[in-house]
Amino acid sequence: MSAVLVSKENNQAVFTVEIPAEDFRKAIQTAYTKNKHHFSLPGFRKGKVPRSMLERNYGADLFYEDAINEVLPKAFDDAVEELSLFPVAQPEVDVDDIEKDKDLKIKFTVDVKPEPVLGDYEGQEVEVHKYEVTDEQVDRQLEEQREQNARMVPVEREAKDADIATIDFKGFVNDEPFDGGEAEDYELTLGSGSFIPGFEEQLIGHKSGDSFAVNVTFPEDYHENLAGKEARFDVVIKQLREKQLPDADDDFAMDVSDFDTLDEYKADIRAKLQEEVDKRKKIERENAAVQKLIEVSEISVPASMVDHQIDHEYQDLERDMAQMGIGMDQYMKILQKDMDAVREELRPKAEQRLKADLLLEELKKKLEPEVTDEEMDAQLEEMVAEMADDQKEEYRKFLREHHMEALKENRKTQKAVEALVASMQFTEVEHDHDHDHDHEHDHADEAEASESQEENE
Repeated sequence: MSAVLVSKENNQAVFTVEIPAEDFRKAIQTAYTKNKHHFSLPGFRKGKVPRSMLERNYGADLFYEDAINEVLPKAFDDAVEELSLFPVAQPEVDVDDIEKDKDLKIKFTVDVKPEPVLGDYEGQEVEVHKYEVTDEQVDRQLEEQREQNARMVPVEREAKDADIATIDFKGFVNDEPFDGGEAEDYELTLGSGSFIPGFEEQLIGHKSGDSFAVNVTFPEDYHENLAGKEARFDVVIKQLREKQLPDADDDFAMDVSDFDTLDEYKADIRAKLQEEVDKRKKIERENAAVQKLIEVSEISVPASMVDHQIDHEYQDLERDMAQMGIGMDQYMKILQKDMDAVREELRPKAEQRLKADLLLEELKKKLEPEVTDEEMDAQLEEMVAEMADDQKEEYRKFLREHHMEALKENRKTQKAVEALVASMQFTEVEHDHDHDHDHEHDHADEAEASESQEENE
């Protein structure tokens, strides 16, 4: 067999293969042997018809297609190895007209792995967000702890904003009760905006034991059978409670932490926030450095490769939705999108991920980062640290036998990224600190928000 590379450009290779006539004759005989049991002719039992008789009756090309399928896989594999190609998709196949006792000529067209060219990344200037721990963030964390340790205390006074009212209510439209308009012992935080507009405000000023009517108008975007209609709710306040927060003092610090003073506790809060900030800064700088590498380098990715990556991204999305208790049909209904639209939205992410992976692979070839046995031992210890002592050794052995090469390769990638970050110049710019804990918006966030909105309606 001989292989000739015709062209290789734009991540696509075209090459030809010639199968010797003798090899193709053997493939035809193999095809006949595998398929003869399907045929019968007068005077012959099924499966016993000689090949020459079948070809005479059905045509000389009777077994050509099966014979071609016999030789194709090995011909393709041998050719890409000989030509040092790395296919990333199934090839298109074009077979020349077959002539008896002539070599078989096949042309393959296939997408191949991109060969990126690293750009001049060293010294590149990159903007990243400025992260710092502020007094306001420390106080906010402290307030959250106070909220979590608050007591709900019954009160005998008129209801006011932020009280928790335990109520019975029954709703009427045109003096007729409606489905879903009745509840007992319902806990409503006044001012939360969780009920029909105008309802909570009319509880303000009433006391425990009061019975009264609340008149509201359902919003126009409410459920169809109630939208825009006027309604009356007969309400009984059974109990009023207010939230009492513990004082932020040394006693509180001792109750919720291992520290004896409030100052020590706040210092610990600040230290933990700083750890989060440092991790966030590291991740953002790494992501920004890789993005800059993509921008300055030469790389394109074939659509077939991107489509394959989209399959993986879609599976990840499907798993994330399942963990939230949302099926893909329900997810697409929530977002009012079909599968094609969802997959298309995943395309930019899939393409960027492929470009990053390919460029980092090229960067590793250039930098040749070394990973020592000591480093890998330390990584294994991190991975087993949270396990029970009697399970650690067994898991270490499992990782060493089955995942060591992959772990080592991941460590080399991390070292390459660290070197990339160290080679660039970063400028910190101010950003909205109210969103310090935000994560990248994705489909899961969108679906969860939509589902929550539906539940509140």
